[in-house]
Order: sequence, then structure tokens, then C-alpha cells
Amino acid sequence: MLVDDSFHYRMFLRELIEAQSDMEVVAESGDGMSAAQRVGEVAPDVVLMDVTMPGMDGIEATRRIAASGVNTKVIVVSAFHDPEAMKEVLKAGVVTSFRKDRDGNIAWNAQLLAGIRKVAGVAPGTPPPPGGQRAPGKVRAVVVGASTGGPQAVARILSGLPADIAVPVLVVVHVADHFGATLSEWMGKVSGRPVHLARDREPLARPGVRLAPADVHMSVEGGHVVLSHAPPRHSVRPSVDVLFESAAREFGPDVVGVLLTGMGRDGARGLLALREEGAVTLVQDEATSAVFGMPAEAIRLGAAEQVLPLERIPAAIVQAVAREREG
Repeated sequence: MLVDDSFHYRMFLRELIEAQSDMEVVAESGDGMSAAQRVGEVAPDVVLMDVTMPGMDGIEATRRIAASGVNTKVIVVSAFHDPEAMKEVLKAGVVTSFRKDRDGNIAWNAQLLAGIRKVAGVAPGTPPPPGGQRAPGKVRAVVVGASTGGPQAVARILSGLPADIAVPVLVVVHVADHFGATLSEWMGKVSGRPVHLARDREPLARPGVRLAPADVHMSVEGGHVVLSHAPPRHSVRPSVDVLFESAAREFGPDVVGVLLTGMGRDGARGLLALREEGAVTLVQDEATSAVFGMPAEAIRLGAAEQVLPLERIPAAIVQAVAREREG
């Protein structure tokens, strides 16, 4: 349960927690009074409690929760860390506390998640996602997503792949409409690999590089490419999340997901869906990214199996395809 008077901070915590396969947010509250009342209704394992809130503060809310007899652990997550107040917090029944940090601090995120698991009685440390429930077999596709700086990054990856790679490569790049028609041609020339715009309902049986057309979502279903003018995701169309999520459904563990440079969050949750299925997930590192927004979000969510410089990603794809094919 999340208790914080800041809607935006609750939203950050919700996204962080619900990206974990072993956690869910069962309730939220913006003040101590309603929090103390709701704990008895939903009986959460853990409450993340702010201290300074309008009306009843987090200290008094914790006292009431402790007195209610509900077996709920309270963790303080607050910017308010006066030493004397923290003594009162501990007396009230708080198990541990974290000073608030910005939502881009990956190390802090990991510490908070580990703290939640510890007080909830789960083994400390972030457990691996529940992927691999189905035994992986032959890799059937490689899916790639990118935004700002993406055309150049994708071209470099394609040029590093074998010309006879035996699986289809599906690519989504955020690009302005007026560049869409020429991007596949440019990418093909730069990479030395044929790249064509995907066609609706074309079969995936044949290898080759398929690029999502501008302003059209690309997904996979029933062994075919599916194009759609469904509403944008993250204010973009095509969306990397749409492709990745469909690949998770279609291929399960038998796919390689690659998220490259780009602004925003598109692709991060889709990559997490792939990893939870047991797929190989690769993310471009900060040093070689033009913009580290999308890769950083994927790392924050725990979606990245490997974080690599751009020049090492082609070899990682080849290795993953060969390893799975041998398996």
C-alpha cells in the first residue's frame, strides 16, 4: 500500500513496484487518516509511508496501524528525516526507512525493492523474473526498438549481423512521417543489409529485416506481421512496446529483444514482458546512447538481462541465436 500526499510520487512508486513480478499495489492513500482506515480493509503485507502529510501525519498513522493488530509492516519513504522525528517513527512501529530520491536513481530503486522484500519475508535481493517457465528452444525472431539516434544505431547493429542470419529481424524506430518512406532505403545502404517496410499480414517464415512504417504500429500474431492504426502509445506510433509485447505473446522465450537509444519510456515495459517470458533482453549502455531515456527506464524496471555498448550488441544477438538453436 502506498501512502503519500504527492500523486506523482505515488505514481512513480506504483510503476516501480508493479514492474516486479512478485509485487502488486493493493491500495493508495494521500493522507494518514484514510491510510490507517484502509489498512484494515486490504491488509497489505507492506505499507510505504510518507511522514509529512496534511491532517494525520505518517507517525500517527503508523501508531494506529500497529494498534489495529493487522500484520502489516511499515516502511517510511520520506524526504523528512529529522533525527528526533525518526526516533518517534521507530517507536511508532516502523520497520525501516528510506530517504526519498528521484525516480531515475537506479541504485536507490534496487535498495527500496530489496527492503520491501526483506520486511515482507522474501529472500533479500531482487529475484530473477519468472521467465523460463517454458523451456527455450530455437530463437524465432529478433525485435529491436529505438528512438532518438536510433537509425544510426540500428544500422550499426544490422551491419554487424551475418548476412544469412536465419531469423526475421523486426525493427521499430520513432521517426517523423516525412522520413518514413526513405528510412528503410537509407538503413539498407548504410548497413549493407536489405531492409524493407513491413507489410500487413506478411508471413514471418522467411528471414529478413522488416521496418515498421511511419505512423503505423507493428506487431506479430499467428506467424504474421500485423500493422495497425490503433491509438499511439507513449504519444508515439509506431510504438516499441506494441511490438515487444506482441513478441512476448507470440514467441515466449524464443526471441531476442533489443532496446536502443531514445527519449522517453517506450519499449521498457515491453522489454520487461519479454524478460518475464524468459527471452534474451539486451539494452544499449549510457556511454554509447545518444539519449539514455528508454534504456535507463528498462534498466530501472529490471528488464535488461545485459547492458552493452552498441558495438557489442550484434555479437550478443548472434551468440543468443546460436545458443538457443543448439539448445
